[in-house]
Amino acid sequence: MKLTATKLGGLVLAGVLAFGPGSMLEAATVSFSALIPSTLNPLADTKSAGVIENNPTDQGGVRLGPRGNNVAPYTSVDGGGFASYKLGMADALTFVWGTPDTYNFLDFYLNNVLVDTVGGFGSGSNVGAPTATVTNIAGGFFNRVVFRSDQIAFEYDSVSVNAVPVPAAGGLLLLGLGGLGLLMRRKSSV
Repeated sequence: MKLTATKLGGLVLAGVLAFGPGSMLEAATVSFSALIPSTLNPLADTKSAGVIENNPTDQGGVRLGPRGNNVAPYTSVDGGGFASYKLGMADALTFVWGTPDTYNFLDFYLNNVLVDTVGGFGSGSNVGAPTATVTNIAGGFFNRVVFRSDQIAFEYDSVSVNAVPVPAAGGLLLLGLGGLGLLMRRKSSV
């Protein structure tokens, strides 16, 4: 199952909206796959009231873990709340999203600038393969993600990113000096 998220936050089936290669509206891609082994979520850098991190138990009708029946710790963001994570430079996000409800949102930021928003598409129903991977985020990269819910709650676990290595400052300095040296050498031989 492959879904596309528009910058407006709604998910639509891939192919429903076809954008040409030169389109100004970029879209993140959300794909679902088989359940991955459970891992604890990182702790949020900032969060609102009503966020319970790595909760070990379900609360019927309010907080239900994405794996069901108290089998793994998960994080829950209550309606109107958020949990923000600084995760380093990345180009993809993976997490277990049991019920991708229409009121669940992921906001992707690059240096505190919102670059893309992905929203859920369902209405309280679990998906068969709940591991969500978000790629093709507008701008290509992000270094902070905010999980938020407009109603009831957003439950998730096993948050991880595909880290993008940032070149070391020393390497960039050497590259710059080498380029300058080549320019000076080329100029002196003319």
